[in-house]
Amino acid sequence: MGSNIHLIIHNSVAIASTIFTVAYAVLILFQRPLKELHISLLLTFLGVVIFEVSHMLGASVSDPALSRDILMWNLSVIFISIANFHCVISALGKNKEKRSLVITIYALGAAFIIYYLIFPNAFLLQSVPKMYFPNYYVPGYFYWVSRLVFQGIIPVYFIYLLIDTYRKTSNYIERNRLIYFAVALAFGWSLGAIPPLLIFNIQVDPVYGLAFPIFFGLPFMYAVLHYELMDIKIIAKKAFVYGIAVTGIGSLLISFNLSSQLIQEIYPDFPFWVIPIISAIIAVALGILVWRQLRQGDVLKYEFITTATHKFRTPLTHIKWASENLEKPLSAEEHRTALEYIKNANSKLVELTDVLMNISSTDDVSFDYRLEKINLSETVEGLYQEHLDQASIKKISLNKNIGKEIFVSCDESRLKFVMQTLVENALSYTHDGGAVIVSLIPRAKDVIFSVKDSGIGIAHKDLPYIFTKFYRGSQARLADTEGMGIGLYISKQIINRHHGKIWVESDGAAHGSTFLFSLPASNHK
Repeated sequence: MGSNIHLIIHNSVAIASTIFTVAYAVLILFQRPLKELHISLLLTFLGVVIFEVSHMLGASVSDPALSRDILMWNLSVIFISIANFHCVISALGKNKEKRSLVITIYALGAAFIIYYLIFPNAFLLQSVPKMYFPNYYVPGYFYWVSRLVFQGIIPVYFIYLLIDTYRKTSNYIERNRLIYFAVALAFGWSLGAIPPLLIFNIQVDPVYGLAFPIFFGLPFMYAVLHYELMDIKIIAKKAFVYGIAVTGIGSLLISFNLSSQLIQEIYPDFPFWVIPIISAIIAVALGILVWRQLRQGDVLKYEFITTATHKFRTPLTHIKWASENLEKPLSAEEHRTALEYIKNANSKLVELTDVLMNISSTDDVSFDYRLEKINLSETVEGLYQEHLDQASIKKISLNKNIGKEIFVSCDESRLKFVMQTLVENALSYTHDGGAVIVSLIPRAKDVIFSVKDSGIGIAHKDLPYIFTKFYRGSQARLADTEGMGIGLYISKQIINRHHGKIWVESDGAAHGSTFLFSLPASNHK
């Protein structure tokens, strides 16, 4: 019974790892166009899926000959190594420089696979029972060579290339990409080396390494989503993250139920109802999470339709009113006024259309950013001076706290858009006679820009959605300003592209708010 439980747990981990790997492959398929990096990574994951499935099935069947035939599909390990090497070369932009080496390694891998297919005993012998497996690998006389080359030398070499490139680059963004990529590969190949240990009769449970695709994928996924290692639309990102979360929790539930059987076998007096209750609580929490996310989507669609309809209705009403007036006998002055109404309304419609189109280009993370080192203190000082007149008209006290000689690497025009949005929002939502403070403060590793106001504040229920596309807080809607819920959304995309963080703090309605963002600091001019 104990062996069966261990085998069930082993196969459950294999299934979960396969599902995760398929999810990563689906993520790649969202890329348009598919580049050499994407294709080689897709091939890597395809090889991992073949390995996971063949390993699970081959180690579970009771017929030794059939087991060996299934486990021969583990030749995919050679393919994984080659495709992964190709992927790293593509990520480093060394496709042309290392083209001949890539071709050589593909040819070497093909030669090994052909040799093993012609002489299968060189790769694997007939399977035998090991540990809790009905059958497990028995290495052939030439098996160790492929493991040494494709699970040793080649992975060590491409991880070395990553480290060497990291040492030679000073670009902050590129260095962070390389860190997470290297961590993902180190995790994946280190854990992936555990299942073969039992092949050489080293008594280590293969299940500890069978989850290597998950541990490879987590830092890689972070690199994809946060450091934009690959281009992907935001909706695909959200779908992927939710899918991974559901898969992970589902795997956790399976593990709980399996562990319940194991615990009852080992400790008969353990209350059998404890683990099922925990599983039920997790399942209910997952259902609530999914429901809330679906509901959030409906709320945002409603907000967008309401806001867009309102914003388009006003200029269209002006055009209708002016057109009807033009059908009547009018003086020259009245005629000019009606035409002016139509002209202004048309300009407003064009502006609204441009805003909606700009959102699409903002979602496209391949949109070009030109990063250069600037003195952010000077930029913020100029921004402060530009808004003094606007503050004076509303009798708002506009103050500053700007550190001197603070440098960052950024796309200045886009970063200025973010700061203008935050300052103008503060002035718009602060009542006459209020106060706004613009601050720029250096810290050890980053820079904090903030805009604090004494305005209408933000209700606690609105805080999680304040940077969401088309969302306008309840207090903002009551203030009835001309906002469309676009500026903060675009600002968040811009700050994310600069690998910073943007957030808001507020004690609630009528208690003011503080918008802040942080950026990595450049400590020299």
